[in-house]
Parts: sequence; C-alpha cells; structure tokens
Amino acid sequence: MGSFSIWHWVVPVMIFGGIAFAIGRGLRREAARPWELKGIGGWLAWLAVGQVFALLLAIGCFALTFEVFGFLSALQPPAVHIAFYARTAMAFCYLILVGATTMALFRKKKYFTELFLCQWITFPVVLIVATVILTFVTGASSSAIISPEDITAAVIAFGLEAIWVWYTQVSKRVANTMVN
Repeated sequence: MGSFSIWHWVVPVMIFGGIAFAIGRGLRREAARPWELKGIGGWLAWLAVGQVFALLLAIGCFALTFEVFGFLSALQPPAVHIAFYARTAMAFCYLILVGATTMALFRKKKYFTELFLCQWITFPVVLIVATVILTFVTGASSSAIISPEDITAAVIAFGLEAIWVWYTQVSKRVANTMVN
C-alpha cells in the first residue's frame, strides 16, 4: 500500500513527453516566409494538447464500457446485451474518429478541420443516442441513466469545443499549417 511504483512516474512522463515532443517538432520547422503563421504553435498548440487529452478521455470511456460487461449475465434479457453492444460500438466508433482527428492534426492534413467539425457534432449525438437506447431497453428514466452533472459537463464541453471549431474555420495559422 505504501509503495510507489516507477510506473506512476513513467506513464505521465511518457504522455506529457510525447505531447511536448510533437509540439516541439511542429515548432522547429521554419516557414518559407517567416511572416506567415505556420506550424503547430500559438493557439493551435493549445488545440493540439486538448485534442490529445480528448483522445485519452475517449480511450478511458471506451475502457469503462467494459466495466459493465461483468454485470451482464445469461439471466438478463437479450435487449440489455444488445444495448451494451450498441453502446460499445458507438464508443469504439467515436474513439476511432477522435484518433483519426488527432492523427490528421499532427500530420497536418487538409481534412483536419472537417474531421474536427465531425468530432464536435458526433459528441452530443453519441451521448443522446446512448441515453435513449439505455432508457428504452432498461425502462428506467433518463435521469437514472445520466445525471444532471453529466449533462452540465457535456454542455460545457460542447460549448468549449464550439469555440475551437470556430477557430479552426477562421484561423490563418490553421489554413497555412494544414496543407498536406
């Protein structure tokens, strides 16, 4: 209980070191015209950090869907199993979308802005559809499925991501960086 494993240090250092390396690599490249805003820097660097954390959060949410798997038994109706598998499939698809968006950002692909917009739209859709499926299958009220705190957190995250979506659409740095 009182011991502190080396892995407690290695994992955060690797995560934050990877983020710092990716941002640093983007900052090292010099533009052909130095007056142009180009590369992962400025506000785009903050977006990159947020995108990496969104990927880690999506991985965590996908892993948490398997926590429910232990509660499934043969005694439960097949509809509960179907709801679980549907929720898992939606979490996996969202994880793939966030991963693809993150890869497009660091590879500086032109389609990053479209993927980021899709990620923004998909976030509330997955939340709403999962809640509706679980409410329909279990017969429980939606307030038993999702708490007001979860709804508040989702609305705040959706609003903050809306600001970043706007930034990716109007930013000269994003337009000059996403050229591959």
